[in-house]
Amino acid sequence: MDFSKTRTHLAMGIPWVSACPTIRNFTPQPRRRLLRVLVLAPQPFFQLRGTPIATKLLLERLSEGGYQVDLLTLHEGTDVDLPRCQIHRIPRIPWVKGIPPGFSIKKLICDVVMLVTAWQLCRKQNWDVIHAIEESVFIAWLLKKRFGIPYVYDMDSSLPEQLADTVPVARSLIPLAQRFEAVMIAGSHGVMTMCKSLEDLARRYAKDAIVVRVEDFSLLSDANAEAPAVLESLDGPIIMYVGNLQSYQGIDLLLDSFAKVQVIHPHARLVICGGSPKDVTRYRKYARYVGIDRRTHLLGVCDLSMLMSYLKRADVLVSPRLNGRNTPMKIYSYLDSGTPVVATQIPSHSQVLSDNVAVMVSPNVNSMSEAISQVLDCPAEGIAMGKRAQQYVRDHFCPDAALETIDNFYAELKMQLRPATADEETVLA
Repeated sequence: MDFSKTRTHLAMGIPWVSACPTIRNFTPQPRRRLLRVLVLAPQPFFQLRGTPIATKLLLERLSEGGYQVDLLTLHEGTDVDLPRCQIHRIPRIPWVKGIPPGFSIKKLICDVVMLVTAWQLCRKQNWDVIHAIEESVFIAWLLKKRFGIPYVYDMDSSLPEQLADTVPVARSLIPLAQRFEAVMIAGSHGVMTMCKSLEDLARRYAKDAIVVRVEDFSLLSDANAEAPAVLESLDGPIIMYVGNLQSYQGIDLLLDSFAKVQVIHPHARLVICGGSPKDVTRYRKYARYVGIDRRTHLLGVCDLSMLMSYLKRADVLVSPRLNGRNTPMKIYSYLDSGTPVVATQIPSHSQVLSDNVAVMVSPNVNSMSEAISQVLDCPAEGIAMGKRAQQYVRDHFCPDAALETIDNFYAELKMQLRPATADEETVLA
């Protein structure tokens, strides 16, 4: 073998070509470079709550699909190992800690810092598209104006409605916020929604943008069947809520309702999983105020891998949400657990739930307490409803369908961004 030829080919970046007769006469084939995606996630990443969980699933899917992904997120959160994905964070802001879901002054400060950081990144690097989650669409819109980078809008909620839900005094700004929302949707190359009502809203303003619905699915795993020790020690039937403790979630309504349930079912327990330490402390004080603190257990953030064990241990699962358009991610896991569900009759629930798979009630204390008591009084009916719910969610909301929608969305987007003859590089197959 002539090693001088080998060294020559190595220098050219084509080793062993002349030394291997079987591939001596090869034809270079065109192959596109990887599509580069900048994902803007204006939440702490990673944390065990709805949007960061959905973001992680998106990043994993894009990485597996052959995209080169960069994530720009907040300074808070735990790093996760994702192949073909580089995580960038905004500079740490020492006095901005414990960023809650929804609108807040802390979040607003972080959004401004994220804009500056994204601007600096776009001056140094090139991306084919920006994937903007929630309010970062405003950042993506500005970056498109300055750098010409197209963006897609990951629409987990209606921002004007979220503003009204979390900051009631800002209701006068809703018309202006709605106009901004319409401009953001119209300026995008695509909108990825997570429920029917948001899909309808996006289609109202989208021009030539791709609009899809990527519905959430159950996050339950059968890996851990044993109930957590903290629940095993509790006697009596368990009423359970899982999620954050923001005001729109209706935790006050749940605690007031449980106070009435206690009159009929004095041995019942209320278990609340989730929430920041500050929120947990606040609601422990409220539980003491209404006289239910001895049978109310606020556990704080729970291990997601144990979610099945928690939900299976409950006798009733509750979603007392007061308003909103987007369906809470927990609903799908609730249904998949087979445990009876009580939920408020509001759009965010009713677009997925019905009386066949859950007990739907008006968002008031009397209706909520009566429904919970009814499920505790009639366990056989609750078990039957739980089985229907489990079958329903497995038939209609499966991971494969959601992931396939993401694949198809990006395949169509790629065709728009890169015509058949564009951006090709000649490399070895």
